[in-house]
Amino acid sequence: MRKIRVIAAILTVFPLLFISGCGNQPTTQAIYTAVPTEAILVTTANAPCIQVYDTVLELGKSTVEDIVNAGALFSSNGIVKSIDYSEDPLFTRTLTFVIGPTSITVTAKNMQNAISPIKNSILQSAYFSGRQVCGTGGVMVGDSIETLSQKLGEPYLLVNSEEYRIRNGGAAMDGNTRVYAYASQFDDITMAVCVDRNSYTVTKIDEWTAKNLVTEPKQVDDNQIRRLVKTFKNQLVSGSMTQALLDNLDSKGNHPSGPVSSISFNRMKVLTLNRIKDSKAFYKEQANFYDKAIASTYLIIEYDAIITLYKGTENQIRKDVTGCFYIPGAYLTDEGEVACGLTNIQYKQSGGVYESEDTMLESIFEGNSQGYRLSDFTAMERNI
Repeated sequence: MRKIRVIAAILTVFPLLFISGCGNQPTTQAIYTAVPTEAILVTTANAPCIQVYDTVLELGKSTVEDIVNAGALFSSNGIVKSIDYSEDPLFTRTLTFVIGPTSITVTAKNMQNAISPIKNSILQSAYFSGRQVCGTGGVMVGDSIETLSQKLGEPYLLVNSEEYRIRNGGAAMDGNTRVYAYASQFDDITMAVCVDRNSYTVTKIDEWTAKNLVTEPKQVDDNQIRRLVKTFKNQLVSGSMTQALLDNLDSKGNHPSGPVSSISFNRMKVLTLNRIKDSKAFYKEQANFYDKAIASTYLIIEYDAIITLYKGTENQIRKDVTGCFYIPGAYLTDEGEVACGLTNIQYKQSGGVYESEDTMLESIFEGNSQGYRLSDFTAMERNI
């Protein structure tokens, strides 16, 4: 069945000719070159796709078996020798397929909590550098910059390949090229197109699934919140901690501090950035998030508490205060957990406690070089 599909496709596409044979009798043979279908031309970076022969495969939905049925040939390795390979639950694996001279590297994940043949694993990403496959929007290797713009519009991000951070398991962009990147929403890049700086043509395409970004409080259920709170509370000592009261000063001009008690987690907020002013600066600073970079979304879990401030040895003042911990770029994993969108960060917390909730939230953005403030975000909240 696959041979019939391949032959039919070859008869309906543009051929590339090469000479082969021996002696004085050379022959010519057609090599399949992809032609974008109407179905692939309307796809966008919101739902990245690839086209194999005349079949459009959506990352995050299509399976390993789907790409084989579309006509791609599985390239076995020392571990996985067929698409009937027994895959572990929730495991992601890199696989290779070929269409003529083009090699496609994909990652595929077994989305089940049980062992399953790898043919049922879901395609998570794909990259290639040959003309036998189409990418999202019908973009192909060999397309000009003008054609790329016509198919996908202006990129979210344009950087030299030396500045491009290769995603985990992704394709390295070629030297002396620029990377045109496209995003699903906010700064969630899902497609990187490598363009040669001499020929102004596409040389490589890398795509991956969009994150399920948390942009509304209702996306996070009570069980997920409880797990987040439990993780945070495990960092506290005996349910109490000493904190500085950061929006208050004592008579010496210092922030007073004292033990915080009666901690109660009551509110959750989601902040989403209204507009990214400079996507290149935004992208570059993500590598230095600990140094005041900004995320496009924040999941914030607030707590109410009481701080006890001592005046002299016996007199004490008790004040109602609020604090928080927060997850920059929060998204929901396939396993239903809330994760941070930035590498090596689980969560961050406010530097102390505050009498004013607005002052506490504003403190999250202090010191960032790009000048974003709380007023640049839309806030939604719900009680927990």
